[in-house]
Amino acid sequence: MCRSLPRESVRAALLKLQFSMAGVDQMDAATDSPVELRTIQAHLDRCWHLSLHPSLPLLASSSSDQTVRIYNSESTSLITTLKGQHTRSIRASHWKPSTPPALATASFDGSVGIWRPEYGEGEESGEWECVAQLEGHENECKCVAWSSDGRYIATCSRDKSVWIWEGRYNV
Repeated sequence: MCRSLPRESVRAALLKLQFSMAGVDQMDAATDSPVELRTIQAHLDRCWHLSLHPSLPLLASSSSDQTVRIYNSESTSLITTLKGQHTRSIRASHWKPSTPPALATASFDGSVGIWRPEYGEGEESGEWECVAQLEGHENECKCVAWSSDGRYIATCSRDKSVWIWEGRYNV
């Protein structure tokens, strides 16, 4: 039989697990909870979602201001702001588990954008481009996720559907 734990105990245990999985070892000895390291003033409006790249020091934040901001997750410096592709709030984002990086963004406009760094003369230019837009959901896209091998993208929507898309190898 499962034992019921107080909500705060569960929350603290989950935070401890998340931070230990991320290699964070700054814990408050008195409360056994994570210590805040930095605060980023990220967006002009509500921040909906965060996504850490599985192997690169990249953090993406999605917002109601119709932007995604990409930060260096080690220094918290802003790398770039993705904007102009979506016409409503960006509800979620998810990194393709690969290098070079690719990011999928799910928007309340019903579309999903696929973004990657631009390259000039074999080098990253520092800018990012939307290389594909997935459309078809009748309502807001609520979430997006890459498969563990990066071959597929799953999206879900307020229209009560889940779609599986085949990801192109070079995206």
